[in-house]
Amino acid sequence: MSRIIVIILVVPLIGVIPNDERVIVSTNRGEPLVLDERRPSLPAIAFKNLSRRLEGEEVPFLDLTN
Repeated sequence: MSRIIVIILVVPLIGVIPNDERVIVSTNRGEPLVLDERRPSLPAIAFKNLSRRLEGEEVPFLDLTN
């Protein structure tokens, strides 16, 4: 799906954040998901990777095919 979006929008892809209930819970609580070191999640890792890419670092995309 992300490839289709890139083709349609003609913009580089900088990240894909997978769906996870913890995103909604952390948002509702006003607590950043990426700061929960006790229970790291794929979305938290994806957000961190995205921010690293925005800073110019070469970071591989997570494999979300499972």
